[in-house]
Amino acid sequence: MKKKLLAALIFAPFALLPSAVGNAENTFDDGRWEKSAGTPLEEKSLQATSEDFRLQSGGYTFVPINPYRTFDSRGLSYYLQGGYTNRFDVLTDQYGVSQIPYGAVAVTYNLTVTSTFGEGFFSIYPVDIYWPGTSSVNWISSGQTIANGGVVAIGDYAGVYGGVEVYVGPNRPGVATDYIIDITGYYI
Repeated sequence: MKKKLLAALIFAPFALLPSAVGNAENTFDDGRWEKSAGTPLEEKSLQATSEDFRLQSGGYTFVPINPYRTFDSRGLSYYLQGGYTNRFDVLTDQYGVSQIPYGAVAVTYNLTVTSTFGEGFFSIYPVDIYWPGTSSVNWISSGQTIANGGVVAIGDYAGVYGGVEVYVGPNRPGVATDYIIDITGYYI
């Protein structure tokens, strides 16, 4: 028996200037955005099964899951310092229990840096590439806790599939942080 999920899609009235739209076909009626067919959006309810929440993207299917913690450095005796990396598996939770099927190509995550030192950044990227010069979250002083979400492809390192690599920068003394990574979904 499939569980039914109820999600309400509510479109509240809002006012924008027609010049901000850039398309004369879209007009405003009673403060509501009109579809190009000319009917205003109204409050709607959507009833769907969990299978309906899988989204197609670029030939892959997004599968939302109950979030799980895949890594938490707060229990370690050291911080990840500027210029250093760490590699780990995101297909399992922090206890090594498999959570995502083999064959997933990317995961969605929530990344938190906490107990920061100095001014720096944290990057997460596939384990089988060099650091691409990107940042996933930045901090500007010591003692901050900051979170950000994103999507990262997963890679293959030394014959082990399902890995990501993290990097703290810049490469200088006095930059370090603890970090937590929760997985919230995957693409397959």
